[in-house]
Amino acid sequence: MIGSGVGLKITKKEKEILPLIRTNTEIINKHYNSIPKNKRTEHTTLEFSPDNTIVKIIIGDSKMGWATSLRYFFELLTANHFADISTIIFNYDNVRPKGEMLKTFGGYASGHTALVNMYEKIDKVLKNNIETYRRLETVDLMDIANIIGENVVSGGVRRTSEVILFGYDDEAMLTAKNEIYTLEEGK
Repeated sequence: MIGSGVGLKITKKEKEILPLIRTNTEIINKHYNSIPKNKRTEHTTLEFSPDNTIVKIIIGDSKMGWATSLRYFFELLTANHFADISTIIFNYDNVRPKGEMLKTFGGYASGHTALVNMYEKIDKVLKNNIETYRRLETVDLMDIANIIGENVVSGGVRRTSEVILFGYDDEAMLTAKNEIYTLEEGK
């Protein structure tokens, strides 16, 4: 298997370019009901309620479908024309069940729970502050990048490698991984 890592530059200057993000949106993970293989779609789509306050992200069964769902998620939380959306519902029914063979990449499907975990963790990062509209901190952006990387690995065959460059004066980034692990008996 051939692969490569991802490099990110997350500085205070870059974070200021990003839009404010709404943190008051309710996230709902619809109960998973696997769709038969011949009826699944690979593309992710959006369905809006008649009053445009609720949107359903119907996630397609492909790498592009997963990536598109993530792009839609952040667009729904940042774009002004989506400001009235109060609820995002994730529909994972098109995602193949855990253990099903992957046709082109090899290996086995991780199932929908990898996506559920990713969106729950990202939502937790976004809501770690009580402000309704907020600018993410550099350490938040790093956490989100790591969460996405963790999701990529979930299939069992893939691996992820990340390097994150940050400003020399960013104390939060410099110490972000401190005290994650503890030594027991000096080991």
